[in-house]
Amino acid sequence: TIVDNYKAYYTVVVDGERAEEVFTCINGVLCVEMTGKDPEYFSKEEGKYYRYYKDETTWVKKEIEQAEYLGIFNSNNIAPIFTLAEMTYMPKDGLDIYYCAEKNWYGARYTGTSIIFQNGQFVGFSCIQTIPFTEGEYMTVEMTAVFTFDNLGEIVLPNVA
Repeated sequence: TIVDNYKAYYTVVVDGERAEEVFTCINGVLCVEMTGKDPEYFSKEEGKYYRYYKDETTWVKKEIEQAEYLGIFNSNNIAPIFTLAEMTYMPKDGLDIYYCAEKNWYGARYTGTSIIFQNGQFVGFSCIQTIPFTEGEYMTVEMTAVFTFDNLGEIVLPNVA
């Protein structure tokens, strides 16, 4: 389970379109950076939850529901989806790789999932996720993520007027 203090580098391909994403989470503050977009920040401050985003040229601080904050904060947590017990262990090149060919979870189908550890520490995962929209319509998301837990720097929330 990943809870806090990490940086995750994603390569995401959605229906053939490629994007790079970086999630940095330090002490409950999350910065989400996506290719071609301004970063967004999510924080818990004095018992309330906030999203910081850029509206044209100005930074906006908006109070959000706890569920929205937790949804973003837990978006890198694959523990609820997979257990190592249901996966096949495949060591390779000093890595401990756990592989699951296919799993359905709340309507989404995950195929070719690999969860990767190095020296006992979680370092990444990859999978193809197929999400149904309507009858016969699907969105396919290919994800590859590399995680680091050292030298994270700091997150400075934007100044809001």
